[in-house]
Amino acid sequence: MKITLLKCLCWILLSFLPSHAKLFNPKIFQLDNGLTVVVIENHRVPLVKAMMWYKVGSADDQPGKTGLAHFLEHMMFKGTQKYPGNFYMEEISRRGGLTNAATSRDYTSYYAVVHKNDVPIVLDMEADRMQNLTLPESEVGPERKVVLEERRMRTDNQPSAILHEAFQRAIYQAHPYGRPVIGWAEDIKTLDRDDLKRFYTHYYKPNNAILVLVGDISATDIRPQIEKSFGSIPGGDPMVRHRTSEPEKRDVDVQLTLADPTIKRPYLYQAFSAPHFRKNPKDVTALNLLNLYLFNDGPNSTFYDEFVEKNTLATSLRAHFNDMTLDPAVFILTAQPSAGVSLRALERKLYKRLRQPIRIDKEKLERLKKRFQVQRKYLQDDSLIGGEILGETLTLGIPVSFIEEYADYIQTIQPEDLIRVHKKVFSSPLRGRAKLISPRKTTRKIKANTKDKDS
Repeated sequence: MKITLLKCLCWILLSFLPSHAKLFNPKIFQLDNGLTVVVIENHRVPLVKAMMWYKVGSADDQPGKTGLAHFLEHMMFKGTQKYPGNFYMEEISRRGGLTNAATSRDYTSYYAVVHKNDVPIVLDMEADRMQNLTLPESEVGPERKVVLEERRMRTDNQPSAILHEAFQRAIYQAHPYGRPVIGWAEDIKTLDRDDLKRFYTHYYKPNNAILVLVGDISATDIRPQIEKSFGSIPGGDPMVRHRTSEPEKRDVDVQLTLADPTIKRPYLYQAFSAPHFRKNPKDVTALNLLNLYLFNDGPNSTFYDEFVEKNTLATSLRAHFNDMTLDPAVFILTAQPSAGVSLRALERKLYKRLRQPIRIDKEKLERLKKRFQVQRKYLQDDSLIGGEILGETLTLGIPVSFIEEYADYIQTIQPEDLIRVHKKVFSSPLRGRAKLISPRKTTRKIKANTKDKDS
């Protein structure tokens, strides 16, 4: 599940509720076995979206077993004794519903959208596969091939994805965020039923899960059904996630270059260390606003205006910041030079400009905030976004109260906060840089280099 500009905008939209107003007004309770349940009532249409979030992702895969969390996500649709084979997907489809799942670095989520009258069967099937997944050997081999083909299509046959994967591995030298969510191909080939079973038995427990229900439903009416479906499932011991920490200070500048004959126009990537939401929410909030102010608000963005509109040094300039992670993430800039501008020239000018002081116009910053005020109601209307925001944040240990009161919090951000965060992020040494280019020869080649300091 990738973080997009939409999610960044959703977080900013949270800020435009009146003081102490409730955005989603969720009802939250917990079963005796530790299962957390969140209910968001939205009675506009007779539909309910049921989401199950497990607090386990690819960063919890063990070395040599990468891709296990994602592989298990696939196998969760392969049936139990009560609901064998493809019954889960076929039953939801038969009832006119939709279902899917996703694995991220920090969590795995499953969802089904059905008519409100079909919620009981969805809950029963979800509870059953939480504890009774059969993981038939006859399905493991074929599904492994499906996963490997998915990897070939999304990564191995895409030069930009190959470079992104290598770049992540380079900038996370110790932390498991450097591993691909789908896993390394050689690891996937060795994963077997025993690996899946151990992983499933350890992590798929009520006390490691969050059930989110959004739609034409009430917490009072649905609670007995939830108790009936999930209440008898034993809880487990408290989960401890063992992850190697990334060194906070590094003097090595990692540089990667991928030369691929299919590339027509080169790309540049630069990565910087970024603040972490759970440790420093004010800096992350300021960086999200700075992201829009400098990069991701089209011609209104300072850097886009300078590099794309006025000086025509680049045809594109974007920033990518995943602030919703369990552990510290990075801030990544991508740019594509204009015709006649070398990648090296663009890299030098961009890096130099990033390290120069900036000025933040207070009125422009306020306009940037206020521009989204009229859109805040859409968050309440869109059950998908509301459920995703609450499910994701709760899996990361962020309390609902913070989300509901984010309006008060973001109003405390001032221009000097953006200036301070800009200096903190972009005056620090680069975590890494990467280039995607067209080679002189028609062969694919990736080159790595390290330097003791930025040039």
